[in-house]
Amino acid sequence: MKCETIEELERFREIQEQALGKASPEVASTVRKIANLHLAKGSLERAEELNQMALAILRNSPPRYHAEIEEAERALQEIKDERAKSQPAMRISGNPLGGFPAANDTSSQTSLEGIKPVKVFSHDAIKEMELEVTLLKQTVGRDHPAIADSLTKLADLYCRAKLYGQMEPLLIEALRIRESTLGPEHPSVSTELKNLAQLYVVQEKYSMAEPLFRRALTIREKALGSRHPKVIDIQEQYAKLLKKTSRVAQGQELEKHVHEVRTGTDVQAISAIENPHV
Repeated sequence: MKCETIEELERFREIQEQALGKASPEVASTVRKIANLHLAKGSLERAEELNQMALAILRNSPPRYHAEIEEAERALQEIKDERAKSQPAMRISGNPLGGFPAANDTSSQTSLEGIKPVKVFSHDAIKEMELEVTLLKQTVGRDHPAIADSLTKLADLYCRAKLYGQMEPLLIEALRIRESTLGPEHPSVSTELKNLAQLYVVQEKYSMAEPLFRRALTIREKALGSRHPKVIDIQEQYAKLLKKTSRVAQGQELEKHVHEVRTGTDVQAISAIENPHV
């Protein structure tokens, strides 16, 4: 089917989505063609939006589409550069990101576990990820595992910006998707539990954080064993929580256990955790 206009390609895209599904890489290819036509017409904003949509699909496609991802990323960057040229420069004294930490302020860049590090933090990065989440929901539905990935990445950006209040609903939704698609005992569920627990610790909601840490520990110990680094990592976080909630002796004992396991000097497993398997 030869399509040369935006209208023809949009119709072809509808047929593809019905036959292959909205998350098909072939659909992403058609979306990119539509974006190129919008770009040729000077519709930079629409071209950028469509390229974002195509990228959201391709990033959750098999590895053989890596080249297409790179092409889409280059095209998207070119569009952004072109849009930047068409807009007047805007300089703000002091912090270049308004109320957010500067990109090189590594002291404030607290990253959630299991999330690919973001090279440069900026307000634009947040907006782009928000758009990706919206487009991805339109493409694959609200309960696809890829949505959980994007929600967690967006929560990580909010974390770096210290927008903690906006993180909670994202992490809760990501946890719900993980549980419903992978099952309540999957290791990925433990990662979301830990992320949410860490947020509650930052907010000093210790009573809400503790059961999440304990459940995450139960899942990881069952899947990985009691001496796995990912189990020890949660034990370390939980030890800090114990000390913050006036259980200093228990916290110190657990920290000792963590240190001994990491240095290989423990004789037997020592745990100050209050029956984490219950």
